[in-house]
Parts: sequence; structure tokens; C-alpha cells
Amino acid sequence: MKIILDFDGTIVDSYYCIPQLYKEIEQRFNLRNGFSEAMLLVEDLGDFFGIFERRDWIRFLIDNLAEEVLEFYWDERTKRQKVLDDAKFFLENVNAELYLVTSKDDSKDIKYRRIKATGLDKHFDDIIIYGEDIKNIVEAVEYLINEKDNYIYIDDKNTNIYEIKSKFSDIIIYKREFYPPFPKNLAWRYPKVDVAVVNDLKKLINIINED
Repeated sequence: MKIILDFDGTIVDSYYCIPQLYKEIEQRFNLRNGFSEAMLLVEDLGDFFGIFERRDWIRFLIDNLAEEVLEFYWDERTKRQKVLDDAKFFLENVNAELYLVTSKDDSKDIKYRRIKATGLDKHFDDIIIYGEDIKNIVEAVEYLINEKDNYIYIDDKNTNIYEIKSKFSDIIIYKREFYPPFPKNLAWRYPKVDVAVVNDLKKLINIINED
């Protein structure tokens, strides 16, 4: 058995701190009132449409401060991210090969630094970050799979699950129940997907280990 997991919202929560981060950015860089609320809308839309380059958004909005704002954003989001308790237990106790498939954060290097900062990289046989050399999530999963093995895919976002379910009929999929503090949670609610939902990864350990 091989298990493919997403990062943010599946094994780590780095979303909870985003509203506060944007409030701090608004104050720290003396930006217009309402900037922090507007950026939560941008984050929501970015996740839904798969636009991962915050640098493009920030440059459009505050070109002269873009690099400073981005450095502060990623440094602080990395410091404040939290490993989800059930995910840590799951990774330590499940009897399967583990693979991490996740999108870049402005760059692959930023995402890899964030993964390393959690200490969870030691649990994975391979880490695939898509959005540059590997263009998208489907290519990332295609890179990993072969016909000889059975696969489970775990993700919190409906957008990702829809892509995997549409392309790979033999992969067992679980939706990790998680919703960030965004206005609409579009990527977590749409498209509608018919898959098993799990609110605690520990519940999957016995199911997987018995196979």
C-alpha cells in the first residue's frame, strides 16, 4: 500500500494564522484600511483557481513593497504553522509507504523550507512539489504511480480531489475534513465530490494496516 498526502490542511494547519498575518502586514506596511480582509478574498480565489504565485497578486496591489511583504508573509507563516496532532500520529504509525504531493508556495524552495520546518519530511519516501517542472497535481501523481501497487490519496481540497478522481479510477480517495478561515472556502466546497470523508486520520490506521 502506498499513500499520497497533501500538505496544508491535510497534515499541517498554516491557514489559521493568515487573517492575523494580513492584519499585521496592513499595520506594519501602512496599507489601506481593509487590505487584510481583501487579501482573504484573494487567498480564497487563488486556492480555487490554482493560482499559487502570491508575488503576482502583491506586485499588482503594492508593487514597491512586494518583496518585503512576501518575505514577512512566508517567514511568519512558516513559524506559525502547526502540525495536526492526528496527522503526526498517523504518519508515525501507519504501515505503508508515504508520499507527499503539494503545490509550490511562490517557489518550490519556499514550500520545501516549510515542509522541512515541520520535521515531517523524514516520514516520506518522496516529496513532489508541483507548479514548476512538474506542472500540476495530475502530473505529480502520474510521476509516482505504477500499476503494481495500490494507492490511497488524502487531501482536504475538493478541487484537488476532483482532479485525482477524474483521472485515476483505481486510487482510493479520502477527503480530510478541514476548512480554513476564508470567506467562502471555495476550493474546499467545490466541485462537489463523492468520496469518503475523514475528520481524524487516526481512524484510517487500522483500515490501512489490516490490508
